[in-house]
Amino acid sequence: MSELGTVLYYVGMAGKHLSREDIVIAVRHTLEDKGNEIMQTIAEQWIAEGFDKGIEQGIEQGRMQMLQEDILDLLYARFGLASEEVAARITAVTDITTLRQMLRQAGTLETADAFVKLLADLP
Repeated sequence: MSELGTVLYYVGMAGKHLSREDIVIAVRHTLEDKGNEIMQTIAEQWIAEGFDKGIEQGIEQGRMQMLQEDILDLLYARFGLASEEVAARITAVTDITTLRQMLRQAGTLETADAFVKLLADLP
């Protein structure tokens, strides 16, 4: 298995300049008799990592959409504000921290106009 050490050294040295395909080719070439078996294990790990990353992204997107909806609901409940322009501006914000701040401000600002001004000031 010293060949595996050589492959891993190569991968480590090449860093970001290697694609997954490059790694597959290097492992298969270096470990001709066990390369397919090792690549299956590596592929399974990559699939699991992709699945986990997809779940994390889905959760984050769900949080973002829930905050956007909460802001819109609160603005409607407090001020009767249901403007498509305001809704479009709120749903364009994707940063969770900014959305949380906006939710607090939607609950504490005195008027709908003050919130609309806040939206206008966003980058």
